[in-house]
Amino acid sequence: MASVELKNIRKTYPPDVTALDDVDLVIESGEFFTLLGPSGCGKTTLLRTVAGFNLQDRGTVIVGGRAIDNVPAYRRDTGMVFQDYAVFPHMNVADNVAFGLRNRKVAKTEIRRRVDEALAMARLDGFGERLPSQLSGGQQQRVGLARAVVIRPQVLLMDEPLSNLDAKLRIELREDIRALQRALGITTIYVTHDQEEALVISDRICVMEHGVVHQVGSPWEIYRQPNTQFVAGFVGAMNFLPGRLSAGDGEAGLALGPQKLGWSGANGHSGDVLIAIRPEDVQVVSAGAATAGFALDGRVARTSFTGRDIQYMVDCGEGLTIEATVTNPSPELMSQTGEKTQLLLPAERLTLFDGPSGRRV
Repeated sequence: MASVELKNIRKTYPPDVTALDDVDLVIESGEFFTLLGPSGCGKTTLLRTVAGFNLQDRGTVIVGGRAIDNVPAYRRDTGMVFQDYAVFPHMNVADNVAFGLRNRKVAKTEIRRRVDEALAMARLDGFGERLPSQLSGGQQQRVGLARAVVIRPQVLLMDEPLSNLDAKLRIELREDIRALQRALGITTIYVTHDQEEALVISDRICVMEHGVVHQVGSPWEIYRQPNTQFVAGFVGAMNFLPGRLSAGDGEAGLALGPQKLGWSGANGHSGDVLIAIRPEDVQVVSAGAATAGFALDGRVARTSFTGRDIQYMVDCGEGLTIEATVTNPSPELMSQTGEKTQLLLPAERLTLFDGPSGRRV
């Protein structure tokens, strides 16, 4: 196990693309740390910089207290799991897993013992003699995982390892990856664009956009306490409504259309804001039944049944369309398209973002 520290990492590509813009991160020893963001945000570039496949223009990569900027990739003591499996098609499973150990001149008896151990951890007992062509995609990715951990690296790097798998298999394998990482205690840096995957699997998450770190925090902090409008909108569904904060004597006032609430915690801020609320926090109530928070009259534009819940899209007029999620719905709720309804936005579930900057108020 080893900590990883990234100091002022900057990487550009010609003619003028900034892939990483002075990234500073500290990843604790034994931590499962996820880089999350849309395609092109710089997360894979950052991972490959730690691995030594990319050389940064500026900054320092420190692993276990030692700067490794001048250390070639094959000497950085990292294990890499790739998106496209990257198994050798002409080698059987056992030889694939043993490849890194043979390059390190490990004794044959030790190779056999460690390969068997790694295959057992990856739930591949009895698969050692099979060729990759005889394996499913999920099994091939398990081979890649076993090959990465069998060398006992200081840091395990994983670049969207589940993106080529079907939804059910992704869920199964992400649980296995998390269990294996906990059992081994290896410091792990994991890249994904899947928000749910990041929330489930991570100790901490780093949300990136355009080479910039927006926020680093626990899954709870990222989802419930987003620092920027981008984080709030990227991680999970979010409604954004135009509002206005007005400073007053003591408590500020928060306005949404003609309605106004007292608002503490404005920190002296006044002016245009975006009022954010998660769909699952929006309450669908009978017309006239709302008693606290912002109450909005509307008409159900459409409903979407996902199995465990129904997603309402409600037209509230004035260009406002609000999404609300009802969990464990009754069958009659599925046929309410076109009907009038009322939404309650509880004050304690609202998050405010400054309009111009996108920062949380």
